[in-house]
Amino acid sequence: MHNPPVPDENLVGHWSDRDLYPHDPEYSEVVFRADGTGWTYWCSWSTEFTVERFRWRVTAPGVLEVEPAVRLSGTWSVVDGGTRHAVEDREPLGTTSFRTYRITDDPLVLELDRPIDTALGGTRFALLSREAVDPAPAHG
Repeated sequence: MHNPPVPDENLVGHWSDRDLYPHDPEYSEVVFRADGTGWTYWCSWSTEFTVERFRWRVTAPGVLEVEPAVRLSGTWSVVDGGTRHAVEDREPLGTTSFRTYRITDDPLVLELDRPIDTALGGTRFALLSREAVDPAPAHG
C-alpha cells in the first residue's frame, strides 16, 4: 500500500460478533483505526487467542483494501480482574487483498463479503465503540 490510508469514518471503530452470537464459545472482533491500522482478534473459552494486525484503506465506496502484517497467537488468562495475553507465536504476513463491506443501521452492523482473518475471523460485527484497547500492545 503506497497511498496514504483513506478511512471511512463510519468504518473506524471496534466491532465484535459476541453480541450477535452470545452463546458461542468463541468470538471475533475487528478494529479499524483512523490512522489506517487495525487488527482482528479471535478468542475461545479454551483460552486460545489470535491477533492479526493489518493496514487498511477504502479504495472506493464499500471496497476495503487490507494488507496483513503479522499474526500473534497464544493463550489468555484473567489476572486481577483483567485479561492478560501471553503471546507464544508470531508469524509475519503480507498478501494484500480486497473485500467489500456494508454498514447497516439500527443497530450499526458491519458486514464483510469474507473474513479479514481468513483462518478464524467472522464476517458480521456489531459496533462496540469508536475506540479500542490493543490486546497485545507490546507485540506490535
